Amino acid sequence: MADPIRRALFFDSAFDEDEFDEDSLTDAAAELELEFEQRPSSDFNQVGGMESVKEDIRMKILYPMENKELFEAYGKKADGGVLLYGPPGCGKTLISRATAGEINARFMSVGLHQILDMWIGKSEEKLHEIFELARR
Repeated sequence: MADPIRRALFFDSAFDEDEFDEDSLTDAAAELELEFEQRPSSDFNQVGGMESVKEDIRMKILYPMENKELFEAYGKKADGGVLLYGPPGCGKTLISRATAGEINARFMSVGLHQILDMWIGKSEEKLHEIFELARR
């Protein structure tokens, strides 16, 4: 049996909207051949089932970002991540896109084929560029 594909969700609350240039980000994503959505239109209402996964995402990502002061009072950070895994077609990208839609965040989907390269060091370089793009 093949290894399950993994999808990671990371959200950072330290983002400064004023320093953001959408055109340069869109151009950089196109250069790296990434699927990039400015603002996904989907949310958890478009995702059927997966109630326990949605609740985990709410508890670990959405609620801390919506109630920063409350979570900080209990020593919890408003940043976080969730690792989703499973076979192709089980809804990892769908729930990732819906999570971004829930908080009106930008969404970038990166496949393994967009990272791996047969030349030594090229895969690492591509991965570095993708993370730099995500930080921007």
